[in-house]
Amino acid sequence: MAKRKAPKNARIHYIPAAIKHDGHAQVEKYFECSRLKAADGSEHAMLRGRGLCGMTLRPPQGYKIFVTQPKQPLSEQEDADECIDLRVLQTADDFTYWNWDKQPTSMDAVQKAFEWIDVASALCNSDGEKS
Repeated sequence: MAKRKAPKNARIHYIPAAIKHDGHAQVEKYFECSRLKAADGSEHAMLRGRGLCGMTLRPPQGYKIFVTQPKQPLSEQEDADECIDLRVLQTADDFTYWNWDKQPTSMDAVQKAFEWIDVASALCNSDGEKS
């Protein structure tokens, strides 16, 4: 039986763009070098000559970030209710999400999604009782 390597801790970027590449990219060489952090915690960078404004977020306590891939290729005919086996490629402690030419705010969908995790936790505790 082959020994599986532990997933590496990754730097994850969520960019509002369609990038038609699913292999390795030299992010450190061409993207990370242009990142600037502002005093308010926001970040600024360039991608193909366009300005990006971002923020690094950590998931709420008890949650982790995973980069996954289906163990088998998905077909369009697969049932939406069917379980999909995923392989963990990498893990991360945080991720950076980017907006085009717009400062990150608490109204961004990414930040609102994290707020919903806290709301769900407040509504249901470990005893199964409603708060």
